[in-house]
Formats: sequence, C-alpha cells, structure tokens
Amino acid sequence: ILVAFYKWLAKEGLSEKMQHEHHANIRIFVNDRLSPAIPPRSLLSVKVADLEAYFSACDNKANRVSFKRLVKFLCDSDRIGWKETERMEKFLKLQ
Repeated sequence: ILVAFYKWLAKEGLSEKMQHEHHANIRIFVNDRLSPAIPPRSLLSVKVADLEAYFSACDNKANRVSFKRLVKFLCDSDRIGWKETERMEKFLKLQ
C-alpha cells in the first residue's frame, strides 16, 4: 500500500520532496500504530480512532496534509469505503 501511495503522489504532480515527506509521514504512522498492533494491521483497516490516537500521541504535530492525501488515495483507489472516507476527512478538517 505504501508503494502504491508513493506512486499515486507522483501522479498527483507533487514535487519529489513532497512525495517523500508525505510518504515518510505515513510510514511513521504505520510503524508506530499499525505494525505493532496485535495482530499487525494494514492501512486498509485504518479508522478514525487510529488517527485520533496517533494525533493525540503526537501532540497534533503530525502532518495532517499527509493524512488528507492518504485518505484521498485510499478512496480514489477504492481501498476504503465512502463512509469511512467521510469520517476521516471530517476528523482531519476539524483538527
């Protein structure tokens, strides 16, 4: 999923620097929150609760734009449903 996300960022016309930054932010999220879970989880299973917990632990310093791009990627590629997309977009806008 991370490789596909990186390729999608390139197709969106972002500079290489921004592609790397967004990819790195999401990779950190996966390594911090999803991989250590028992059982380990994929970005395909990410929910608003995961974002809430992550941003709380990061003192809201995590790059929200990276997560907005992730949600758009997951939705555009039909990897998550519309309802979950709406929930995550709403959460990210409020923060």
